[in-house]
Amino acid sequence: MKKVDSAVARAKTLRDAGLRTTGPRLAVLGVLDRAKAPLSHADVADLLDDESLDRVTVYRHLMALTEA
Repeated sequence: MKKVDSAVARAKTLRDAGLRTTGPRLAVLGVLDRAKAPLSHADVADLLDDESLDRVTVYRHLMALTEA
């Protein structure tokens, strides 16, 4: 149940920031949420390799999150 709660919380965070809630955006935010230390763009992209997100997509979502 905790995984569902955190996914709902991440979706709310995106909506509150004025961003659309999409699968890739939730995945990027999930990686950042679980991080124990600061991550670079490359770190996030590597952790999302299983999600089939290319580095440009990850970069765009990171930029959207920082600008929100």
